[in-house]
Amino acid sequence: MEFTGERYIPSQQGKIKYEHLHRYGMLRSLVQGKTVLDIACGEGYGSALLAIHAKSVLGIDISAATIAHAQQTYRDRPNIHFLVGDCAAIPIASESKEMVVSFETLEHTAEQDEMLREIKRILIPAGVFVVSTPNRFIYSGRSNYVNPFHVKELDYAELASLLKKQFRFVQFFGQKIAAASFVFPLEDAQRTNLTTYVSRNSQIQANSYCLDTPAYFVALCSDAEEVVRQPLDSVYIDPSDDLFTPFYSQIQSLQTELAQSQQELSRTKLKLKTMQQSKFWKLRNQYTKLKMLFR
Repeated sequence: MEFTGERYIPSQQGKIKYEHLHRYGMLRSLVQGKTVLDIACGEGYGSALLAIHAKSVLGIDISAATIAHAQQTYRDRPNIHFLVGDCAAIPIASESKEMVVSFETLEHTAEQDEMLREIKRILIPAGVFVVSTPNRFIYSGRSNYVNPFHVKELDYAELASLLKKQFRFVQFFGQKIAAASFVFPLEDAQRTNLTTYVSRNSQIQANSYCLDTPAYFVALCSDAEEVVRQPLDSVYIDPSDDLFTPFYSQIQSLQTELAQSQQELSRTKLKLKTMQQSKFWKLRNQYTKLKMLFR
């Protein structure tokens, strides 16, 4: 399946990989034993991740070609099924799912209210909806970036208003790629117990911290208050992929180009100096002075 920018595919590396895999990975305990709908499932990688812990997963996408790819790619997973459908008219029965997941879908449709009503319709009364969408202020507003596949991006107030029309309780999280220093055990990785340290007012505090300006919003929604109190705050680490490796390569390449340019400049300066010391250059200067004198 070719990456067009509209749907993430697992072959993509870097920042986009961290963002997408983290969203699905953080739900492993929340989906445990549940019947789950992954709406706008795309390639199907996320549905497959959820199915490791869920009772069953149904992936729905509006693209027939995408669903055909997912059916073929994940045909060996007995508790996953894929279906063509529109997020504003979901083709399944009411109160048939315990959980609905929708990552990076809202901004792709103008029918956001219709989509939310449909999700509410198919959830059981105490069901849970997990959604993510870009923070318009950061994603496109600050950078002047225009994603051609986005129809209607939302700010925090707009998202909160939209979700609270359908759900009594909503807990919001922010997602952001950020730099950090990690200290971890080398001999027993299972013993990891990460503590957050924060620099504040020239002091280091062992404390949690909410990062400013999240690139994405993540919301946990339900009519059951205890459901939305579950924590999603987490860190995604990919041991096989250093997020900054491409930047290091670019820096190294630029440093090589700079060194070559400096060498070329030094050679040019040397040629110029040699020329200026030549008899021809000295005679030329004398001729120019005489010419100015008798003008």
